[in-house]
Amino acid sequence: MSETRLTNAVIPEVFSAYTVEPTIYKSRLFKAGVITQDAGMNALLSGGGEIYTLPFWQDVSGTSGDIPIEGTDATVNNLASAKQAFRKQVRNKVWGANDLVSVYSGDDPMQKLTAMVTDYWSQAFDQIGINTLRGVIAKDVAGSSLLVNDISSGVGAAAYFADSGVIDAQAKIGESGTVGASDIGAFAAILVHPATYAYMRKLDVIDFVAVSGQERPLEFYMGMNVIVDRNAFVNSTVYDSYILKNGVLKFGQTSTGYMPTEIDRAPLDGFGIDRLITRRTFAMHPMGMAWADTSVSGVSPTDAETYAATNWTQVYNAENMGIVVLRHKLG
Repeated sequence: MSETRLTNAVIPEVFSAYTVEPTIYKSRLFKAGVITQDAGMNALLSGGGEIYTLPFWQDVSGTSGDIPIEGTDATVNNLASAKQAFRKQVRNKVWGANDLVSVYSGDDPMQKLTAMVTDYWSQAFDQIGINTLRGVIAKDVAGSSLLVNDISSGVGAAAYFADSGVIDAQAKIGESGTVGASDIGAFAAILVHPATYAYMRKLDVIDFVAVSGQERPLEFYMGMNVIVDRNAFVNSTVYDSYILKNGVLKFGQTSTGYMPTEIDRAPLDGFGIDRLITRRTFAMHPMGMAWADTSVSGVSPTDAETYAATNWTQVYNAENMGIVVLRHKLG
């Protein structure tokens, strides 16, 4: 029986359709409501350019109104606008070698490859999303530190992850930190490092909820989805736990202007090697921020550049942001 090759299994146009769009749906941040897709960003990314603006109307709250005076015209107030900005990003990933194909021989190679590529890019987008959240917090800490409840310098148990620390972190954004306030957006998830997750289990603070059709129960803490990821920031014994609102990250992507999937063959290398090349053009934007593009060395920001404070500017008031952090130690 002849060997099944990638060139036999993959039709690039069809394969792209199978993998590009479903990728984000498998993201844990997307499933928890932290990432939402934005059609406007999709459209902008399909055109030229690197940085795009998203205008918004600034908040008009803060006063109790004016007292009318007979014979005097009322004061006319303006409705001010400002702009967010997001950056186009490009990434690629290539797989190859005959060993890759032999794994799929005698099975459905298209199905296996689709799952492999989709799973890879979904975790890649989660990692980029977490790096983006790190950038928001790095910018905040470099300024007034309005979004971080840092208890890590406390003595003993005062420095450890606890319910009270999470509540105080939520309170950093005032009225917007009210649990379940639908008019201002509810907290959707808490993103923690695996070590923090293990400590939470020891504290018995996670609710495991069985859901029909799910192989594993869903995990909740204070009504928030629990997301466990090793990319959550940790500095020696100090951990960041991210408390996130619905839609704090907006996501857009496009397949315009490039080939998302391509097959290449190097016939002179050994017995010949097939290469599966995948590419993505996308944007991951934290609401309330503007990309400053201060320190980008290549055609697209690296992970380190994504979480660098210098590449971000906060344009929302702190109480309108969708992210707060508990910085803590573990007992």
